[in-house]
Amino acid sequence: MTKRICKYIMPILVLSGISQQASADIVPAQPFYWNNNTTLQRANCSVSFSGQQPLSQSRTLIVDDNIANGATLYSWDYGDFIPNITFRCNSGAGGPYYLDGQPYQISSFGFTNSISGGFGFRYGTFNSTTQTFSTTNPGIGMKLYVKLVSSGSTPIGYTPASTGYSSSSAFNYVVTTTAPASTGVEYPVTSVLGENAITTFFEPIYNAASKQFTFSGSDHFATYAVRGELIKINDVQASPNLSLSSGFDFFTKYGVWGVNYITTNSGVPTSIIGSGGITVIKPTCRLRGATNYQVNLGTWTDVAGRNTGVLPAYGAIKPIDLNIECSGKVNNVKFSFQDAGSDGLLNRNITVYDSGGQFIEGLEIEMSYNGSRIDVNTTIAPYPSFPVSTGSKGQVKTNTQDLSYSSQDTAQFGARFVQRGAIKRNGASYTGPVTGQVNMTVTYE
Repeated sequence: MTKRICKYIMPILVLSGISQQASADIVPAQPFYWNNNTTLQRANCSVSFSGQQPLSQSRTLIVDDNIANGATLYSWDYGDFIPNITFRCNSGAGGPYYLDGQPYQISSFGFTNSISGGFGFRYGTFNSTTQTFSTTNPGIGMKLYVKLVSSGSTPIGYTPASTGYSSSSAFNYVVTTTAPASTGVEYPVTSVLGENAITTFFEPIYNAASKQFTFSGSDHFATYAVRGELIKINDVQASPNLSLSSGFDFFTKYGVWGVNYITTNSGVPTSIIGSGGITVIKPTCRLRGATNYQVNLGTWTDVAGRNTGVLPAYGAIKPIDLNIECSGKVNNVKFSFQDAGSDGLLNRNITVYDSGGQFIEGLEIEMSYNGSRIDVNTTIAPYPSFPVSTGSKGQVKTNTQDLSYSSQDTAQFGARFVQRGAIKRNGASYTGPVTGQVNMTVTYE
């Protein structure tokens, strides 16, 4: 836990307190040749993409450690994250393929000339427990989702392109299914084993009349979109410039069915997501309303001077409500006080002075919390601190974008006069106004 410190000055009579733009690119096209004729180019395939660089957008999130692990801290829609990644195979320079006298069917011939490809995530330390990619903040992970936005359709008389997740053993899976992806259905990234491709499997279209196989960009394409969520996975640190941890990148992957896969590492830059725009802060508290508290302890009759009682004599406790407002729930809030006077007391009470700053003997002020006396630090070395724990303050805030101090709370202390001897100023009996003052320090985790 990191201890955070706020300092205040608290007189007994006067209490004062401190109070991107989108990116777009196309991965260079990759040519493929017909299986039975390596000189005829059957298709030219490419991946195009656009992203909103969501992690580069300036944003401040307030994260309460009292929120349960697994909670979503921030969520992007597809249009705000990576709205478009399209894998497309256009007809190659060699045109359609036809083998005279052999009317091959797509079921037998198509697989040997099919193409699979798309894009993927590469990351060696994917957290399979939280299902997140780690970020530069150890308490925050990034969860990714993908959906198929649209894919090509084929005219009547043609065998449609088969769009979905490749069942080839050469791929690891982002979605652990070999069934084709359904348009508009969201799939979470649920398993990453070093490198995983979101893939589309294209079979060449077979024209039964001409007995030719061909690829067409209007039929052989699939468009995906990706969105992300920031997930609380552990205690969160206050930190600027949130980014995905080093080692994460996108890649593109093409291949003839089962063989000759080509990986392009630099085709889809990590900058499609961006970095450094998000600042994470923790909840804090501050004094609410008046920052100058005046606490009147009333009139005190000199017990020793009039022989009216036994010393020490104690006055009635006057409550001091320290009204605070917090931007969330703050844990283990501790208050400590230091006598601001120049003449400290060894018993760790507060010294009092006349209006001109002259020390008054025999009379002092005692502070308490929940009915129990508390020690006040003095100006006498070594200046120890005596923090008083008041527990947690404020309420848990689940809306990380709400930076307001909307959670109100109170810490109630008490103060009273204590007389231990005759009340004197410079050796002479004294009656008149007295004032005591303390500095207040607040720490919380």
